[in-house]
Amino acid sequence: MLKYRPGSILAILLFMIAFALVSCNSDNNKNNVTNVTLQVDSATFTGTCPHEFVFSGLIETNVAGTINFVWERSTGNSGTQSVTLPVGGGVVVQDHVTVTMSGSVTNKLHVTSPNDKVSSEVTATATCQ
Repeated sequence: MLKYRPGSILAILLFMIAFALVSCNSDNNKNNVTNVTLQVDSATFTGTCPHEFVFSGLIETNVAGTINFVWERSTGNSGTQSVTLPVGGGVVVQDHVTVTMSGSVTNKLHVTSPNDKVSSEVTATATCQ
């Protein structure tokens, strides 16, 4: 069963709007991935652990193709993942990070190909009780 938090729904709506705007962009430069952004569902959590933080990244591109990326986490990087877009536009990717004790976790979305782009670092902090 899926659980939605109020902030998650807003994030999804914002990404959908961004996707629509990017999809209408007629920019034809050769730089395939044009922008990478990242946010977390809630930057702070206080409560019973374990707790899952959901990081949502938007990868914007002006051409169709396969995009390879890595989640660069303070808890350890993911393996290389990929997503294929049939047309230029944007795609939302998510990373779920579970914490079992109080502390902070940082994450960056790093596109490794077709060109190199990295999001800003995002921090989430948990206070486990």
